Amino acid sequence: MAYRAPVFLVPSKVVHSEAVHRTAGGLVHFNFIASMDPTSKDRWRPYACDPAEVAARIVKFLQAQTIRRRSAALPGLSPTIWQPGTILVARAA
Repeated sequence: MAYRAPVFLVPSKVVHSEAVHRTAGGLVHFNFIASMDPTSKDRWRPYACDPAEVAARIVKFLQAQTIRRRSAALPGLSPTIWQPGTILVARAA
């Protein structure tokens, strides 16, 4: 099974802001309408990509989240030092 282009990798914040939320039986149901016609040029087009691009986009997103979390945990340190595999060692008190 495979997906055909385009696929849409939409941030959850965008989906949640556009969706109608309904709770039933302890479950939250989301309902939203989006045209996936390639010629529609609707608000979802910026999130369109080729299926081969999805993995790289997810990796880039996860790396950005790691940098944000680490930066928030250690304010005052430049986020540019946070690279994959970076280990910070504090001086002994």
